[in-house]
Amino acid sequence: MSELSIMLRSSDQAAAGADRAAIGPPSDGSLTARLARKLILRGMRVSPALAGAVLDRLPGLDREAIQVFTPNPAELRSVPPQPGTPEVRSIVRFASIDYRLVSGEWESEAGHHVFKFEYDEWIHILEGEAHVTVRGRTHVLRAGDVAMFRAGLSMIWDIPRYVRKVWVQHYPRRSFLERGAMKLASLW
Repeated sequence: MSELSIMLRSSDQAAAGADRAAIGPPSDGSLTARLARKLILRGMRVSPALAGAVLDRLPGLDREAIQVFTPNPAELRSVPPQPGTPEVRSIVRFASIDYRLVSGEWESEAGHHVFKFEYDEWIHILEGEAHVTVRGRTHVLRAGDVAMFRAGLSMIWDIPRYVRKVWVQHYPRRSFLERGAMKLASLW
């Protein structure tokens, strides 16, 4: 079973099944048509209905190629906290089709975090304050501040009371050699 089929509920597969006999991709310039053409070029038979069903499963993907959200602390607080202390909540708002660019909201109660980023991250502090220590230097980030962290960076976040941020993460495309080196480094 292909990855596309796994992503679909059985009702979607039944609805898409009628269109599988269609030959070639749709000719319009829609996102569904572009996805169908890419999959056909990769040797996968796919109909516009199947491509549309896949697109419907992606978080926050607007078919007009624009993604807009208003940060909502009430919605973020409705998400169950991640296990551990301090209490942390995170919600993904948007993701590119290849998931190399992801965005969302994050909040933490007072506490101490140690992070090592495998991705570039841009943040905008919406509320609260964080004391971020990178390479021995502490930066105080407050509401309204924007910061950029490069992939591979290790840091310590000390949250005096509370912090809430919007984040955008970019996952770099790594070569086979880089992935192997990272895997070996993680073993030590």
